[in-house]
Amino acid sequence: MLDSGWGEAKWIKATNLKQGETSTETSITDYTISMDFQLNDISAGPCFGAKDASNFFMWQINIETGKVRFRPHSWSNGNAVCHENKDITSLINIQKGVTYTLRIDVKGDKASTYINDILIDADRINPRGGNYGYGNLGFRSAKAETSETIESASFDNVKLTTIEQNTEKILFEEQFSNSSNFSFTAGTVVNGRLLVNMGNAIAWQKTGNARFSLETDMTLLNQNAGIIFGATDINNMYMWSINTKDQPYPFIRRHIFSGSNILTSDVSIAAYYTKENLIGKEHHIKINVENNIINTYIDNVLVDTYSDTNGLLINGYIGFRAYNGDNNTDEIALYDNIKLTNYTANSITGVLDSVITFSENFENGSNAFEGSETV
Repeated sequence: MLDSGWGEAKWIKATNLKQGETSTETSITDYTISMDFQLNDISAGPCFGAKDASNFFMWQINIETGKVRFRPHSWSNGNAVCHENKDITSLINIQKGVTYTLRIDVKGDKASTYINDILIDADRINPRGGNYGYGNLGFRSAKAETSETIESASFDNVKLTTIEQNTEKILFEEQFSNSSNFSFTAGTVVNGRLLVNMGNAIAWQKTGNARFSLETDMTLLNQNAGIIFGATDINNMYMWSINTKDQPYPFIRRHIFSGSNILTSDVSIAAYYTKENLIGKEHHIKINVENNIINTYIDNVLVDTYSDTNGLLINGYIGFRAYNGDNNTDEIALYDNIKLTNYTANSITGVLDSVITFSENFENGSNAFEGSETV
């Protein structure tokens, strides 16, 4: 068992070598996309299921002709096809400057589309055949069909979810609360919404392709326990500190180190644990990273979901921090059974393969961490 009661943060880089058994995870075929949108001019072009910039779907909502048209498109190896011009004016009369909620429910090879919970298109079979498949999101703008006017729309509250063990799991979300740091490659954040009006271009979701999990058994002995992951070096890393010192209730203080900048945010976990529940008792911690979503579990209870917009997430170094910088701070924690798992999509089957890239249980005198002692 690793004692991180003394010293500053130390970590070890995950290798690419297999250590331990492997398992597989089924690729995602059922998922839901939801977002708010506002038409500024011509149409809104949300994209989904993108394998790359040449293979994706676009469900366009268009008011150019005075009618409201639902225009489902697909791109295959760069070749675009509009599969239907469906008049939905009688179902919902979309107006400029009004906010609507779009939802796309994908179940295998079928997709049902709703606007403000009104079903506008039911069980549309994938026009390319097979399952729609899970992929990146995006927003497209181009010239109008009949003029040089550029399509313009604004988007907010974007969320991509699936159901896992009867519980909704967030795969991606973005609320555009930061105008200079958001999870898409183009567009402009105006009044907390993403404005897309670039011409013939697509604002793609930034993912970083990060997919890994860090697990450990932790016994918090005093004050706080800092768990480090996704590090490239001492100045670029993520640290989730389980904190029982600074508030009357326990919380997680998220630290994101980027060069000389440190971003912090707090989330209470008082709904799940008290300080007495945490201190002096062993708990299993799991930090699961998928694209920009960081889910934190304590004893298999999801206590925090964080949407990262910094674009720094990688499967990098891991470690633990104990801070003893003044008379009032004396962080002590024990860690055991540490496991780092990497997930990659099989290039042929699309199934996620999981490989344990690092493990340590501190038996027989082993200790892969610097600046700590084994107890």
